[in-house]
Amino acid sequence: MKAVKTQSKPNTTAIILSALFPGTGQLYNGDRTKGILFLFLWIILEFVYDILPENILDIVRGEVSLDLSLYLRFAFLGGFRLAVVIDADRSGRRLASRTEIKAN
Repeated sequence: MKAVKTQSKPNTTAIILSALFPGTGQLYNGDRTKGILFLFLWIILEFVYDILPENILDIVRGEVSLDLSLYLRFAFLGGFRLAVVIDADRSGRRLASRTEIKAN
């Protein structure tokens, strides 16, 4: 019996979904607990605690000063989104490898 080595591709749909709305990529992959948790955390971060200024165009126009707290908010939110996208890709690869093992 010969072992076939396959390189898994990134789960593009899950990555795009997670980039748009954190947690939806995990839900797409079937990981409900993580998906609901990430979606809930994203809603809290963006809407309840108002992590971003009310109008992003105010920053572009120069009407809002860019102080350290605003940079930290952007860094934290960007890091959260990046972690969710990476997790969606990894869970998609795990799902693909499990499916491949069951098929063999």
